[in-house]
Order: sequence, then structure tokens, then C-alpha cells
Amino acid sequence: MLNTRKLLQGGCVIAGLCAGGNAPGALVTEAHAMASDFNPMLVVTTQPHLADLFLRSVDVGQGMAFSKPTALFLGQRIRIFVLSRGQTLDGDGDMSVDFDVEIRKPDGSVERAANQVARRGKVPSSRTLVFPDVQLTYWEENAARTGRHEIRAVVRDRVAGAETELRDSVEVAPFVWLEPAAGFNRNEWLMRYYSQPTPALLLSGLEGHFSGMSPRQLDGAMAVLLGFYDQVLRDNEWLQPLFARAYDGAEGLRRVGLEFAMGYFLRRTKSRPAWCGETLWEDSAPVREFGWPELSAGVPRSSQELDVLWGRFFASGRFEWVERVASAVEYADYPGKTAEGDTLTRLAQEAVLRSALGSLGVNARAHPAVRGYAAFLARAGKWTREQRELIGKAAGVWRGDE
Repeated sequence: MLNTRKLLQGGCVIAGLCAGGNAPGALVTEAHAMASDFNPMLVVTTQPHLADLFLRSVDVGQGMAFSKPTALFLGQRIRIFVLSRGQTLDGDGDMSVDFDVEIRKPDGSVERAANQVARRGKVPSSRTLVFPDVQLTYWEENAARTGRHEIRAVVRDRVAGAETELRDSVEVAPFVWLEPAAGFNRNEWLMRYYSQPTPALLLSGLEGHFSGMSPRQLDGAMAVLLGFYDQVLRDNEWLQPLFARAYDGAEGLRRVGLEFAMGYFLRRTKSRPAWCGETLWEDSAPVREFGWPELSAGVPRSSQELDVLWGRFFASGRFEWVERVASAVEYADYPGKTAEGDTLTRLAQEAVLRSALGSLGVNARAHPAVRGYAAFLARAGKWTREQRELIGKAAGVWRGDE
């Protein structure tokens, strides 16, 4: 199925940037010169929140990478869109680029989406790299249509009267759970999942965390794990029944891990979903009915909540979760701030602030996306200059002229 998704960030552009080719993992940064000729790029990826990675980090020079899946599983979603570059502007400084997409399946059937608007309106220059107003989401559920799905896009620069054809393909295959290769680092895999989603390793990764840690270590990592798997399952509805079916044949720590992951995902759910078997529903009841603190709508209230937020980021790469971690700067004292709450409350808030800034620094060093997000928040965040300075210095991106 081929659906169009209108982006909330429609019309956003990044000036003065370039992109590599459309090979998997191509890095988009502001470090190279861009050709002035019309030269769009077709992106095919399973990353669900690539818009965040592009719009909130590329413009501060951190770059972003997109990953193309080695295989697209039945039911799994891919995002298809066009990055426009080298477009011609009219006399008012407006561009007008649209595209068609055609997907030809192994059985000869074809799906099409015509006249999709990449961007119409003003941009700073013809050298601007433009993120599109829409993404197409594609998936296949028919097992008779496994094999190579050919993707053809025709991109038109309406101002110049130019047209470019771009091609790519994906291999659609039945889903299978995989075991990791020798030397698999479960922590690195989890923390980098958003940049290279590998759903076939989710089950073995979960078991590896439960079997590879002492009870004390697992207790310390549990909030990150629960946040991670909760986000993966929310972003990928097609995985929910696969997890449920995996539970039926699971044993030992794999079964325990699934009880926790699925129980947390189903917390406060009043009735059993159709895809959830009765055994899983009953066995996960202690986890489902536990008094889990929900993520607050505002500033994090505990270090455990910070860990859940980081787990969600590792699963998705979403800007929102890093912004929520950074919002702990609202607990910081600064000239003119009125003290609120009793001493114990302020001490607890100070502890959350220190944990948030510490984790922001660690993850900014490990993740260019976090570094980019922090730079964006330090420059254009909603807080006072003193609070934004705390974010920038924690992440090592404070320039002093924000």
C-alpha cells in the first residue's frame, strides 16, 4: 500500500547544504559545495522520524544519515521522499518541484502516487537543499508479492521545465527473527537503533539484555529498555502481533523479557487487543497493572523518567525526547527566578537537573544527532539565555553568541 503523509514541518528548508549520492547511509551536511544543476535525491528508508534528524541537526552542521533496509519485511513500512537540490527559482524567489512515484511488484501489479508536491514557495537560493512537504509510506502485506519491488520516481522542476527520473528498489521478504553475529554488542545496537533499524534482532537483543546483566545492572537499565521497546512497538504496529506470537514459543529469559516489554507496552490497557494471545495477556498482568509512573507532559520528575526518554530516543531518533530531557533546565536557578517548593522538592529537582545535563553530555559525545539537537536548543530553544547556556555547555556546543 502507498499512502501520502503530509509533514507538519511542511515548507522547511535548509540553506547552503549538500548531500551525497543516494547510497544507503549517505551523509547530508553543510560541508560540501552543491552543484547548481537540478539534482534531486530519492530517499528510501525505514527510519520513521528522519524529518527530525534532518530539520533539527543538519542546519547546525552536524549532518544526518539515512539508512536503506537490506530487506523490507511483510507489513513493515518504508518512507519514500525526494530531497530537492539545484532547483530553479522564479523572479519572486519561489521554487516549484513535484514528483510521481511508481512501484512495480514482482507479480506485475503497480501502485502509483502522482503529483506529490515536494515544495512550492520561497527558498533562500537555488543552492538550498529542501526537505519535502510530504513523505510516501509504503508497505506490502501479500505474501505472494515477496521479491524485488522496483521504485521509479519522476521529479519535475516546474520553473525550469526540467524533469529527472530516479530509480531504486527494495527486496520484500517474510519476517524472521534473527540471532546476532559473533561479537554483537547489544548496548551499541540499542543506542544506535534509530540510525539503522534492525527489527529482526529485537527479540535476541531483548533476551541478551536480560541474560547478560546482573539483577542490579538490569534494575538500573530497565527504564531505558522499557522506553526503547515501548517506542519501537508504537512506531511499528506491524511488530505487535509478531511479538505476541513470539511469546507463545519463548522460554526462559526471553519469555521474561517479553513479559516485561509487552506488559509495559500494554500498561493500563483495559481490554485485550485482538493480536494479543490470552496467555500473554494473563502472564503480563503483574507488569501491566503495576503502578508505572507515566511520562509527565512537561519537565521530567525523576532520573527514571529521563532513562525512559533516552530509551525512546534510541528507538526513534525523535527530537521531542531530547528536548524533554533538556527541559530539566527549568529547575535551574538564575538571576530573577523565584524559588518554588520546599527544600526537599528543590533538592530533588536539582538531582534531576544534574542527571539530565550529565546524560545530555554523554549522549552528545556519542550521537551527532543529540549534539545537533542540543545545538538547536541552545540557539533557538524556548528557555532563558542562562538555561540555554546550560544545555549548550553540557553538550559541548555553546558558542556564547546565542
